[in-house]
Amino acid sequence: GDTPTRGGLLHRVDTEQVVDHLFELHLDLSTAAAVALRETLSASHPLRRLLTPFLHQTITVNDRAHDLLVAERSMVSRTLAFTGEGLQLAWDAAPSLVCAAAMQPGGAAAELSGASPFERLMHIVDRERYLEARRAGGVDTPYERQAGRLYRVFKAYVEASLRAVYPTAASLAADAEMTGFAEGLLRSLSTTAPLVAQPGAGSAGGTHEVVAVRGLPPPQLAELCTCLIATVCDRVTAGHEQAGHLAVYAKDVRFCAWRWPVGEARGNKQSAITQAILTSFTFMPMPKLLAAPGSEDDWSHLFGGVAGEEGLRASYVDFQRELRALADDFDAYNAAAPTRPFPDGWGLWTNHPALLEVSVNL
Repeated sequence: GDTPTRGGLLHRVDTEQVVDHLFELHLDLSTAAAVALRETLSASHPLRRLLTPFLHQTITVNDRAHDLLVAERSMVSRTLAFTGEGLQLAWDAAPSLVCAAAMQPGGAAAELSGASPFERLMHIVDRERYLEARRAGGVDTPYERQAGRLYRVFKAYVEASLRAVYPTAASLAADAEMTGFAEGLLRSLSTTAPLVAQPGAGSAGGTHEVVAVRGLPPPQLAELCTCLIATVCDRVTAGHEQAGHLAVYAKDVRFCAWRWPVGEARGNKQSAITQAILTSFTFMPMPKLLAAPGSEDDWSHLFGGVAGEEGLRASYVDFQRELRALADDFDAYNAAAPTRPFPDGWGLWTNHPALLEVSVNL
């Protein structure tokens, strides 16, 4: 094909911001999770306590995202390399682009062509399967290996927490609030809604055209809930760091401009000012994922007075210990960067637990 132009590269980066960051993480996943939590889980439900840190201030953040970044003639259209019409086209394409990326990572499309709806659904909600499909398609980078390790820590935390509340898969399946949360969230997400039975659409089981969440066998339902919750935790932390936390990496808006005039080597003052204003308007301090015991970021107090309290507190302690061990490993990886040959001679911080915030920021 033709050699990519700088303008074309800018449009790719800006499209990633609109699609992967603003649409998928803010408008779709985190908003749907917050709505499902509020609509289906009582205040004392253990899952609500488990997810509360990961959805901290999400409604406020996403409301500001709508006003400052999504609405017509807002900051995004003034800052990114889009015309008004181009930005609208990006918004229109966002749901289909997100679905295509979820279902076709690397060479996974052929593998999934004959899969059951439940298997296809699990491929989306279980990030480990997604990364395995990427490896099968020839994509196996240090970033993805680190992402897989972090996701497994989240998944182990969710598994241990659910075991503390539900001794068996059958007891989980019998909890109407838990199944209501999973069903409501899956019906809302752009990537999973086509695979899940909607209200009034009959009672098709997991081997038919769509998955009836409440009709799944308890072991499958427990697996689905575990992976779904773990993926929410992973996407609002590391997923947001990858796609949306730009201010950390782009301190000089002249040389990290999101747009600049043709023929110029850097962004102009207008771009710098609008970009700086955007990042300042949308920044909100958030608690850290890796929390020292007793610190203001420690959220173990949320488990007081709920079913399975002792086990939930123990799983939280184990979770924080695993995050600390992972952070130490990633520190060692970064320290050894000068000794590694090209193209791996640099550090990685996107999945570093000590640097991650516990919920989406802007």
